[in-house]
Amino acid sequence: MAGLAGLLRPGGTLCLVEGGLPARCLSWDVGVGRPGLEVRLDEAHNRWFTAWSEARPGRVRRTGGWPDLLTDAGPTGVTSRSALVDVPAPLPGNVRDVVLGELAARVDRARPHPGPTGGPAT
Repeated sequence: MAGLAGLLRPGGTLCLVEGGLPARCLSWDVGVGRPGLEVRLDEAHNRWFTAWSEARPGRVRRTGGWPDLLTDAGPTGVTSRSALVDVPAPLPGNVRDVVLGELAARVDRARPHPGPTGGPAT
């Protein structure tokens, strides 16, 4: 955070964007495997992200959200806001491409992180 804050000019603005709620693009039962594919992908993503985070050299575990982390790094007037995006079906082609790309990435991240029973996460 201090590195990002150090890039700002006096009075500058930093905008961070991250995903929030897990994306839900599929029905609970897609007809392949056990129902709840996206929930299992979320669980595998959590295992992947935890392993990635814990493996970072010099990692210091911090709690709090972006406003707390940024304020601790020095900037003042830090605020946050949330937005929920709902794109009802049928999806426009560009949105469909993003959704399919993200689903493929979630499956790829899940592959090396099997479910709690040792079987595939997906």
